[in-house]
Amino acid sequence: MPGAILTTEHSNKSEIPEDKSSSVDSEVWWKNLNYPGKRDETGRPACEEPFSSYEGEKRIRDHYLQLSRRGRLIVKNPQHLARVEIVSRVIPDVRFVWAARNPWSILKSSWKAGQPHGRFRKKYIRQPYLRLGEILSIPESDIVARSAHGLGYMAYRLQDVPGPIFKYEDIVRDPPAEITKIFRLLGETNPPNSAVFSLPKERQSNHDDIKDVAQSSPMWPKIKENIDRYSRAFGYHLAQD
Repeated sequence: MPGAILTTEHSNKSEIPEDKSSSVDSEVWWKNLNYPGKRDETGRPACEEPFSSYEGEKRIRDHYLQLSRRGRLIVKNPQHLARVEIVSRVIPDVRFVWAARNPWSILKSSWKAGQPHGRFRKKYIRQPYLRLGEILSIPESDIVARSAHGLGYMAYRLQDVPGPIFKYEDIVRDPPAEITKIFRLLGETNPPNSAVFSLPKERQSNHDDIKDVAQSSPMWPKIKENIDRYSRAFGYHLAQD
């Protein structure tokens, strides 16, 4: 987006070349606020719901104000679902935009990345949407159950965090149309030319492998409940799944 600055939770900026903020959004929050529970060796807290702190929130606000001097600030960080109220205080005129995806695709991605040789094993052991008590109730080894809990939490948060929903499948199917919708929503009258869009091709998958993993979990009834809750909230019709 012309005249905008993107900051994300990604530490490897080469994976997100559009992020030129030179900062890791999650680390800004971890460093400036206190969280319940122990932190791991990277400094990441056990859950992403911090204690309120006037001074800490002011430091985060100052950081965002510094970034916004370079253009409209866009923050991509799903962990903020656990701290919506604080984000709203830090950025009083914040606008939330939801990005949704087929829940089975989300679970499959989490499961694959959380395998012993997966790139983000520790990330998926600690689902950012979970609160501390809920983390302790789900085995660390059951990555699918933890990821499904995140889906249920997203559906729960949708009730009190209003905002437009954009589906990954729609964006991949017709990038110009969907990206134009997002630009217009943000008040941009000149959406980018379609030549700038670079998105992965939509992959066809029957999700049989991840369904087998999920259904073999002792927590399958809860996993299914969370999938159903997410599907209803975000408009996915998975009757055939």
